[in-house]
Amino acid sequence: TIQRIKILEYLMNTTSHPSVEEIYSTLKLIMPTISLSSIYNILSEFEKNNIVTKLMTSDNIIRYDYKKDKHHHIYYEDGKIEDLEDAELDNILNEYFKTKYPHLVNDNEINLIINIKTITPKNKRLWKQEESP
Repeated sequence: TIQRIKILEYLMNTTSHPSVEEIYSTLKLIMPTISLSSIYNILSEFEKNNIVTKLMTSDNIIRYDYKKDKHHHIYYEDGKIEDLEDAELDNILNEYFKTKYPHLVNDNEINLIINIKTITPKNKRLWKQEESP
């Protein structure tokens, strides 16, 4: 359907890992009749068919990733998700898992998620207080 095509085009042309609500607010401008439930259903179908990957942020917001190349994700405290492509990191991870956990994974199954906690001035003060004798 045209809705599937528009959702797929949107996902293919963004690197922001949008939520359903973000997809809806953008597509509603060009497709006024599209519903939130239609977007949920289409994304669910896309996920079942390995067209998109569902990502869950630390604040429990589901975001979607279309990118098919091997990559990892960096999750930031503000909800932003960034793709991480690094051949050197891939080699390190592959060697590590081949050595430590050869029975669990093969090269194509390793997917790293890095959570970044922002260090604020308040956090720094609290950490320094904890370190003090």
